[in-house]
Amino acid sequence: MPIISFGSTSYANPTVKTILDELRPGATYTVGQPVSGDTDDVVSISASQFSEMSLDNWNDPNGLAVPTADEMKSEYDRQVTIYNSFEYERNRSSAYPSIQDQLDMMYHDQVNGTTTWKDTIAGIKSSNPKS
Repeated sequence: MPIISFGSTSYANPTVKTILDELRPGATYTVGQPVSGDTDDVVSISASQFSEMSLDNWNDPNGLAVPTADEMKSEYDRQVTIYNSFEYERNRSSAYPSIQDQLDMMYHDQVNGTTTWKDTIAGIKSSNPKS
């Protein structure tokens, strides 16, 4: 499952697989039309696709039926809301210099009496606010 972790927070990058794993843990299946191929590669899916999507070879160890289109859409919306609420984290994470570069900045700040590291980190945080 494509899980994103940042510090102590983990959340799913919403896909057909993460939706079904949440709704029916342990179920096995294959995804048919209109979503085919790698179910970890779904960026967005419409409500009509949920109702048209076929889940073949369905086997749920708990004997649960295939989730309805409404159940899947509701879970997708929930996961997207969580995913979107952490956009600032993903943006900050890719903007931060490497640890090696940050340690080098800190060293030179101590030696030269500068604030390069603090200024760099503050700039990234202000460019990518939490809210």
